[in-house]
Amino acid sequence: MGVSQGGMIAQIIAIQYPELVSKLVLASSTSKAVPSQIELIGNWARLARAHDGEGLVSAFIDDCFSKPFADRYRRAIQAMYRDVTDAEMDRFALCADLCDTVNTIDELHKIKCPTLVLGAGDDKVVTPQASLIIADKLKAAGTPCELEMYEGRGHAVFDELKEYKDRIFEFLEK
Repeated sequence: MGVSQGGMIAQIIAIQYPELVSKLVLASSTSKAVPSQIELIGNWARLARAHDGEGLVSAFIDDCFSKPFADRYRRAIQAMYRDVTDAEMDRFALCADLCDTVNTIDELHKIKCPTLVLGAGDDKVVTPQASLIIADKLKAAGTPCELEMYEGRGHAVFDELKEYKDRIFEFLEK
């Protein structure tokens, strides 16, 4: 299972080492960053390189969570990340910068294991279209693929809904 950038990594593993992957879950992920993704994630990287922890966390909350969730839990999330170190921000910026280097879109046909693609209708980070593209490419290649979209939710839908995790367990237990 790979979430967000982890989903990009999971795709590479499933493509290059198919014998290691019997089932795959791609959650809030993309196979190729588009300009809006690069711009949004690039903003996070700039804030992280500037060691603007407060600005980074605020942008992350606004960009990743649904508005009702962000409004309700903003202070708690900000408190969780109050002590982020400069070194952690530097590592975050490095990882964020690498998002636009991944491009598996023309190799998705090599994924043959059953795959669950989870997306969110209001995902500002990878966009809902990214999940639809992945699912369409996999289905076109004959890969057993299920798609679940969570309307009204953002990129971090996995943190917002218990039924999200239930859906993953349901898929993995088949």
